[in-house]
Amino acid sequence: MSDPIRILVLGASGLVGQQVLAAAVGRADVRLVGLARREVPLPQGARMEIHLAPVEGWAQEIAAIAPDRVICALGTTIAKQGGDKAAFAAIDRDLVLEAAARTGRVALVGWTGQLEANTILAKGLTVYGAWHYRQQEVTRLFQVIRASRAAIDQLITHRFPMREIQRAWELQASGNCGKVILYPWA
Repeated sequence: MSDPIRILVLGASGLVGQQVLAAAVGRADVRLVGLARREVPLPQGARMEIHLAPVEGWAQEIAAIAPDRVICALGTTIAKQGGDKAAFAAIDRDLVLEAAARTGRVALVGWTGQLEANTILAKGLTVYGAWHYRQQEVTRLFQVIRASRAAIDQLITHRFPMREIQRAWELQASGNCGKVILYPWA
């Protein structure tokens, strides 16, 4: 049996990060390491190490952890940052790009402001982006989804439980699929 893959989870205390931790419970093929500013609640049965450090020290911590992979579940809102767009971008964009490994892949969801080409080119990153909906449009969005169900079902080509996130990611990255759906609690 080979050594488990050492996966660093950034943002382990948030909704996505907590799902990653839960999906790893009982898996011998991965070793999770969390990096956080504060204590992280662990799901029952989770076994992992947590490094606590201020954000300013994360670059050194990431180097010391030397992960094989990084799952970046960082995220905030402009509201949580007191309306400060620069503080929002520092977490949702800058910290994510800083955590990315050389030649890594980064997915940015939502508006994070302008990206500096030199930041991306210097590390050889591949950046994927997606826009999100506005909260005020949710009711209309669900009306459109209900009315378009047959068409939407044709776009979804694969469904995976969260525990198969690696397989889902590899398929999505290959481009040999339509939309891939993850079921967090399956």
